[in-house]
Amino acid sequence: MGLRHAYRFLRQDLPGLTLLKTRHRKVHAHIVTLHQSGSHWLNFMLADRLQEQYGLPELDHIRDRSIIGRPQDAIVHPQIPRIVQSHAIPSPLVHCRPLPSLLRFPKYVLLIRDLRACLVSYFEKSKELEPFRISFSQFLRNERVIGNLIRRDLWNRIRFLNAWSRDRDRLPAAQLIVVRYEDLKAAPAPQLARVWDFLGLPPREADFFERAVAAASKDRMSRSENPRENLKIVRASQRHPFEWFDDADRRFFTRAVTDHLRDWSGYRYDDWSPERDAREEAA
Repeated sequence: MGLRHAYRFLRQDLPGLTLLKTRHRKVHAHIVTLHQSGSHWLNFMLADRLQEQYGLPELDHIRDRSIIGRPQDAIVHPQIPRIVQSHAIPSPLVHCRPLPSLLRFPKYVLLIRDLRACLVSYFEKSKELEPFRISFSQFLRNERVIGNLIRRDLWNRIRFLNAWSRDRDRLPAAQLIVVRYEDLKAAPAPQLARVWDFLGLPPREADFFERAVAAASKDRMSRSENPRENLKIVRASQRHPFEWFDDADRRFFTRAVTDHLRDWSGYRYDDWSPERDAREEAA
């Protein structure tokens, strides 16, 4: 990746042993998500179903972590399976042999999305903050190493995907599933049911999951934002993500993922023609 990207790997990712901590391992499941890949949408729908299944109080807002929280959050409902969510990048040491046979690791749900849409969503959400008062082209390249305040850049996301691609090969097939945001958007109820069944939760009928999709519509989630948070979760812009990339940006991005991304996960990063329904963004 070059010296600056190797530096970020050594400084940020190699020491990332957090998934070995007890609070990360001694849970029922860990939802690991690429930033801006629909994390709150999936978590909200899953928490909504857990709330109905186990008779829990309703969520206050879409950032409510009382049912699905972070590993460091206090346990609010000890009577239900402990499911946590993070954006963790596993160190090469975390799932290396023989650790998976010696330690108990949870099930992993890996939520990913087209990198181009993730980057645009992150930039749109953060562009009023001081580090992001730059052009999109500068943000895309993010060449600063020392004192860099933009952590979730293209290089961070490539390292995230490469790390989990490596660990998919290390873990048993029954321990990790990949959910693509685009598949979740196209068929939310079946994909939610797929996650539910993978987690080994009580069998439920199809309309059980359809109710969660209705509750998590973009309009309803927009009205359920946390009023105490300035940064909003639900994307309001109708501009297609590809429109942010000029010709030079497109060449740079395609070359970067061609050279450095281990597995494209079915995405066509050399194709810049927007899909017909690309403007119909889910939350």
